[in-house]
Amino acid sequence: MSGMWKGGKDNGDEGLMAEPPHPIPNDDGSRSSRRSYETARRHEEPTERTRLLDRPRHPPNSDGYLDPDDPAVSPYNLWTVRAMRYLTILFLIISFLWLEEGWVGIASVIWAFVMAVWCILTDRVVAYGKQEEEERLTGRAETRPGMSADALSEALAKAGEEGPYILVSAGTGSIVSRIFSSRHLKQVVGLMMIDPLHEDLLHRIGSPGRGFLLWAWGIISPLGTVRLAGALFKGRTREDRVYGRNAYQSGKYIKAQLQENLVADSLSKNEVSAARNIQSANTPLVIISSGIEVKRDSEWERKQKDLTTLTDKLVSWDIVNKAPHQVWDTLDGRMVMEKRLKQLVKASLKVKSEEVQDASTEE
Repeated sequence: MSGMWKGGKDNGDEGLMAEPPHPIPNDDGSRSSRRSYETARRHEEPTERTRLLDRPRHPPNSDGYLDPDDPAVSPYNLWTVRAMRYLTILFLIISFLWLEEGWVGIASVIWAFVMAVWCILTDRVVAYGKQEEEERLTGRAETRPGMSADALSEALAKAGEEGPYILVSAGTGSIVSRIFSSRHLKQVVGLMMIDPLHEDLLHRIGSPGRGFLLWAWGIISPLGTVRLAGALFKGRTREDRVYGRNAYQSGKYIKAQLQENLVADSLSKNEVSAARNIQSANTPLVIISSGIEVKRDSEWERKQKDLTTLTDKLVSWDIVNKAPHQVWDTLDGRMVMEKRLKQLVKASLKVKSEEVQDASTEE
């Protein structure tokens, strides 16, 4: 027994690790033997007294973001979720202290209805809070426009479309088209952007006020009251709800907008800036701007002008008078778009033929 407890300095701990734990005798043992015994106990099989959260937290990843399973990724980081938690506790206390009713059962029924609505609202708030914190702290790739560009590439590949492509986009969609173009330099032969959003203005999409409105709308939208009223009184069909004029009311669309809001001024801006550096200078480009937006916002006008230098092959830059952000809503806007698209196709064919001639000359 004494030989076992007084092992050599080099392999004494290993000997104790290999042996099963033994009870400590009542006689005066050395402190080193007690420490060795405690070390051996740590390797015992878990029991009902074993700590469930014994492992330390994982450090952040190399990119600075946390893992989705990290305890820090919690909806309770938001003050709105914490406030609703305390209000729920308050309502629970009121329910326990309930004593009198005006009429038999009336007050109880109303209170039960209010509490049911409150539980549904709380559940939606926590769900959106969890989603928001996951997007903010884990930096998942699907929240960025690059994911939309990859999804477009996959859809084209499945459809057997190999190009060449002429990309037509509007507003925030121009961000996706620019990233797609930078990743398919040989396949993309033309860019047409309608009142596009500049990367320096992404902070408008990522503003906290807009994010709060999207978050609130995401809580109300699942109730279906707006879509139900549209179906009953305005004749809205399921096509309108899925991909038509009322698609903005769907939960997926609101979720996508909320994701854009969370990463617009950080990850998305970095992706678009990188895409601008990669963009081919020989790609024909058409910019069509809204006359109303240009007159209303001088900064928007300056950024529209800056986008005309995206490539060295600018075909045309048009400002359609009295046209809103959706330029195609006016007749003049549609006519300009049709005219410039024809010119863009001709310019792309010209550039393509020049590239073929240059390649044959080099050979």
